[in-house]
Amino acid sequence: CRKKEEGKKNDLLRQEAAIIYNLNSAVKRKQGIPTMLWSGTDTNYPSINFMAMDVLGPNLEDLLKIVGGIFSLKTVLMIADNTISLLEYLHENHYIHRDIKPENFLMGMGDLSHIVYMVDYGLTMRYRDSNTLAHIKFREDRAVTGTARYLSLNGHYGIEQSRRDDLESLGYMFIYLLTGTLPWKKLTENNDQKDKVRKIAQKKLKTPIESFCRGIPEEFSIFLNYVI
Repeated sequence: CRKKEEGKKNDLLRQEAAIIYNLNSAVKRKQGIPTMLWSGTDTNYPSINFMAMDVLGPNLEDLLKIVGGIFSLKTVLMIADNTISLLEYLHENHYIHRDIKPENFLMGMGDLSHIVYMVDYGLTMRYRDSNTLAHIKFREDRAVTGTARYLSLNGHYGIEQSRRDDLESLGYMFIYLLTGTLPWKKLTENNDQKDKVRKIAQKKLKTPIESFCRGIPEEFSIFLNYVI
């Protein structure tokens, strides 16, 4: 798998490569973090950053479409076990992902086809100092960051994201995988980005969690109520 970034205005790909390197260099490396094979620039293309990683299988959104739009409870619980563990590992290493969604979880290949991999660290950031463990300061002036369908309420309203926001997004993802929908799913088809984000935020704020968790195990609503 290869990613590239032209122009290198913000060097985001280089930052992502550094994060993946750090995650793979941890003493207790977690399976499910893609291995970076190489990153850097080519002398023939000095204005482009490149990054080469493991070749992985389909993402959860693609698999959802293949099986008809809904996963079984057993499948979602297995996914939940893997993804919560991956987020725990990311958070233990002082990072938050900030773009949790089905497209960013891929299955492995061959003998590793049962392993869920968490990818795309382009929006990932440190939420605490790795030495002092001092948490970043609370702020209310942040830009909206992430995918609107799964974004936390705090993320919608410009509040500095932290670990709980990753978990809230993960909760929305579980419900989507299990039911095939979310109350604000159709709103994501709006072409006006700012209007879309605003309408989704309003819908999330006004919709009781229990209403879109009806018919599925109550543990999913308990999880969301706990992290929001």
